[in-house]
Amino acid sequence: MSYTDTPGIVTSDNLDLFKRQETLEFVDTRTFEQMDFLDAVVPRNISILDPRFQMPKQSVLPVFRIDEGQTVVRQKMGFYDTGTSLYGYRGAVEISETAKVRGDYDMQWQFSMEGVANGMTAARDTEILSALYTGAGNSVDADTTWDDEGGKNIIGDVAAAVRKIFKNKQTNITSAELSNMIIYYPAHLMMDVDIPEMFQDNGTSGGNMGYLIPNASQADYLRGKRFALKPTTRLNEETFALGVIRSPKTAVHFSYTGPEMPRIKEYENIEEGTSGYMLSQWFRTHIHGQSYGVSTSDRVFIINGVASA
Repeated sequence: MSYTDTPGIVTSDNLDLFKRQETLEFVDTRTFEQMDFLDAVVPRNISILDPRFQMPKQSVLPVFRIDEGQTVVRQKMGFYDTGTSLYGYRGAVEISETAKVRGDYDMQWQFSMEGVANGMTAARDTEILSALYTGAGNSVDADTTWDDEGGKNIIGDVAAAVRKIFKNKQTNITSAELSNMIIYYPAHLMMDVDIPEMFQDNGTSGGNMGYLIPNASQADYLRGKRFALKPTTRLNEETFALGVIRSPKTAVHFSYTGPEMPRIKEYENIEEGTSGYMLSQWFRTHIHGQSYGVSTSDRVFIINGVASA
């Protein structure tokens, strides 16, 4: 394939190049726009498929008050090696020769791009959810389901999970981090969870997502803390809610964006009379263990029994 250097002249080769770039950018953008769990992790682009990194063995190094002339006691931070390997996913934007002749090209291309983006969104959300669920360091049982008008205690259930975190004397989580907490729950409970006195709507969610303002009489240690309650259809078949304290110390969602392995390739199937682009994305979520030798994180927890089976 060759490209013209003549300004103002657009050849078919140029059009192919533009179409390829447009398709890649559309799918990438739509994928991230639609994700439910992107705000539960810290996204990071990398140019390798098997990232390795070092994590600290302790979260706090002791410091000492010293008098003039006193020798300083030094302690070096210890580190351990860890890493992960990215998963690959592929989808095709494909158009038939007959669609081009009938004038259906643009419409089918748009729908095909949307379809691949939807598939990538579901794949990323499912992978993140699986990683968070497996990496959850704590779990509690709800008093009753969150659609039980007579007995539900949503604030109390969340408070029980937080209480369990802070009962661990070795935790490195601070109370200030609770403002970064998100509780994901099945979307079919949306109208049951959206209780007016519990929420101050943020103005962008149509009332479906707000910031929980705990009542001091229900959970004193949550007084003044605001954290998000977010419905998601990804949990509609589940009976639990997922809590995440978002932090670089919680989870990182790696995506490959390097130049060595193309994320879009053009192809043509002569036998079927079709052509298009094969799009690939490589990604994986890594949960940072709460401490050295631990694979789960107290910054992730499960509230079981919020919905009926």
